[in-house]
Amino acid sequence: MATAVAWLAGCATPPAAAPPDNGPLVPVTAAAAEALRPEDRAAAAAAERAALEEGRAVGWSGSGISGLITPRPAWAEDGRRCRAYSHSVRTATVTREWRAAACRDRAGHWRMSTGDRPDAR
Repeated sequence: MATAVAWLAGCATPPAAAPPDNGPLVPVTAAAAEALRPEDRAAAAAAERAALEEGRAVGWSGSGISGLITPRPAWAEDGRRCRAYSHSVRTATVTREWRAAACRDRAGHWRMSTGDRPDAR
């Protein structure tokens, strides 16, 4: 859990590479994957995918950690559906929030977007 606390406190830097499809897109678990239980990681990932797909806020909770994904309106980028969103994570002592944008790839998976639409954030 020390890695998760350091990460949530801002002491750990998330990796630049996108996480696999079974994890959230933002660094919610990318930097702390080793410290989170698999069921927590799965709950965060499922909530993130649902929020991106459905365009509504979706919460998740696990063992001592919880989060809320809040999507923004979708837009089209290079023929793909994209959406900016925030993902807040809370432990007993720390709450952190990240902002990101993701687009659906041709296979239907949400991937971090390298583009940015200023009015979408």
